[in-house]
Amino acid sequence: MADPTFIGNWNLFKGSITDEGKVSVVNSTCQIEDGEDGRLKLKMAPSPDWQAQLRVSNASGYLEATGSSANWLTRNFIFLVLSTDGSMFHGAVKQSEKDPPLPWWGVRQ
Repeated sequence: MADPTFIGNWNLFKGSITDEGKVSVVNSTCQIEDGEDGRLKLKMAPSPDWQAQLRVSNASGYLEATGSSANWLTRNFIFLVLSTDGSMFHGAVKQSEKDPPLPWWGVRQ
């Protein structure tokens, strides 16, 4: 089996916890590719302008990526953790340091 990697195309699910304890899901896609200086570049559809630069680490025993986007007036802080088989990632996005993280996850296309 190949080493798990974030690089590829993903079906992306974003959601927030509702009062009933369920997750409200919106489906979109994202693409992660090789970037510069050992980083990854994340592009999210349907917005062609939404991009983020991610640094990769495996300090936790899982492959992790953290980074931020440079969109609009504020930056989005991103954290991803890849499953050991490379088929799924879980993560969160924070629009500012004081905001609660918004859960999201990806399933490989």
